[in-house]
Amino acid sequence: MGDPKNHSSPHLHHNHTLSPEQQRCVSTYSYMTPWATVLAMFAFYIIALLWFCKHGKKSCLPAPDSIFPYKRRLKYLKRVLQPYLVDDVFIELTDHKLGQGAVGFVFKGYVFSKSESRFKQRKFAAVKMSYPMPQKSIGLLEEAARMSRLNHENIVKIIAVSKLSFDAFRPMFAMEWLPGGSMAEFFKDEIRVRKRVSKNDSRSDRF
Repeated sequence: MGDPKNHSSPHLHHNHTLSPEQQRCVSTYSYMTPWATVLAMFAFYIIALLWFCKHGKKSCLPAPDSIFPYKRRLKYLKRVLQPYLVDDVFIELTDHKLGQGAVGFVFKGYVFSKSESRFKQRKFAAVKMSYPMPQKSIGLLEEAARMSRLNHENIVKIIAVSKLSFDAFRPMFAMEWLPGGSMAEFFKDEIRVRKRVSKNDSRSDRF
């Protein structure tokens, strides 16, 4: 039988060639690697959480029950909608409800001209009023700001925005009045007309 020293593993033989200081560094590195991984993952988690809370405040914070947290946004929206602002008396609502959406109700109403004979110059308008919730109020003003940037013959234009929209709990704005009815009514009438035409055509074919 040979010398057992000659049958040692290559790894042990390789370690015998290292100096004591190098062996100490290798063993220290092998013990620190798992802890370094855990610390790196924990640091990454903390950084991601801080970033999410900074850029996703709507998800991290509870919904405010007043309009006060939106003061900065309100100033910006007021600047954008400045050309359309009118006193509250120049927009009038009726009891005729046209519909409702995600942020408020739509009523048939009027917009009066800023003149002495304003009652003779009133125009029909579709007036949208928000639900009595701060988030819905801000949503309505955001919608008005988006509409104010659009200018196309096939898109309804905004006419006026109440000045009280930036102080009261329920903002409102007026849009152009389209006398043709809603899209649902239009398609219902179109379907009726087509059915009527098809029936008349089938009768004429019989005779």
